[in-house]
Amino acid sequence: MLKLVRRTDSNHWHIRGTLRGVRVRESTGTDSRPHAEAVLARRQQEILDRATFGEARTATFAEAVNLYLDLGGDARYLMPLVDRWGTWRLAAITPLEIARAGREIYPGRKASTLDRQLYTPVISVLNDAAHAGLCAPPKIRRPKIETRRVEASDDATIDAILAATGKIEWKPGSKGEARMIAARARLRALVLMMTLTGCRVAEAIAVRARDVNLDATPPDVLFRDTKNGDARRAVMPPELAAAIRALPAIDTDEPLLGYASRYTAARAIRRAADAAGVPPVGPHRIGRHTFAARLLNNGATLKDTKEAGGWKTLSVVDRNYGHLERSRVETAVLAAADTRLTRPPTAPSAKVIDFKGKK
Repeated sequence: MLKLVRRTDSNHWHIRGTLRGVRVRESTGTDSRPHAEAVLARRQQEILDRATFGEARTATFAEAVNLYLDLGGDARYLMPLVDRWGTWRLAAITPLEIARAGREIYPGRKASTLDRQLYTPVISVLNDAAHAGLCAPPKIRRPKIETRRVEASDDATIDAILAATGKIEWKPGSKGEARMIAARARLRALVLMMTLTGCRVAEAIAVRARDVNLDATPPDVLFRDTKNGDARRAVMPPELAAAIRALPAIDTDEPLLGYASRYTAARAIRRAADAAGVPPVGPHRIGRHTFAARLLNNGATLKDTKEAGGWKTLSVVDRNYGHLERSRVETAVLAAADTRLTRPPTAPSAKVIDFKGKK
């Protein structure tokens, strides 16, 4: 049996003993006898339930999370969930409880944020637990995400931003001119890196000099800090490689582009757009959106685009950029149908097979 004991080196009550072959030596975490007795009773019930009903009825969320991580799962976004449900049985993680947790952990967040940071990790954990026989397969409905047709920039807008000189003129040979030349070189490298590799602005400014390999064939860049947590290596087209070579020499561990944060980088892009006389654009539009649109308009598939841009799932690419591929597919269908109209009159007709009904 289990019993409560006091240790000389602790004010808390501790549980000691063996029940159904399970040896327990743990603290109740409280110096209150009534509360310690409640913890003891709950611990005894857990052991008896597991011995009677098996793990499928008694497994906790924390145990399922450990299984998920052991199988290679992503630990991002899990800590708030473990803090809330760690000792809960899996059967208690109902759709109603998940919705309640979303309102309390992420108040006021968009449906896309809840889907990414709450529903996706919970469903992943429960799916692995179900495969291990710890619970029934989850039946959880994800929040409905409003899909907006993303807008990409055209290359004329990007070229105008790259060519922008600003309204301030510097004296030739002055320190101001040197700073302006360096700032323009950094901006050019930033914009080209985003629009030609599909990286996010935060990923671009996190690149260190050691992450760029200009001697490779073709040159490439390593994005270590990505949104989905997976490092990604991307090839650099010649225009981007030339922009990187034009940057001032720095130590290998220093940030390549020299921006303090993604906000300062975005501000530099907005100022350049204003100086160029083009509508204000954000980094994501001239970068990731334009990268995907360029690939799809040049015949790449959604899967190609996912791999090239490092998106986590194909569904995300389809939701945001699928209309671009579908437009290309529709054009191909119409073009193929036009071959009927341009067919030479002497072209052989298809052989018609007479239909013979039942006698």
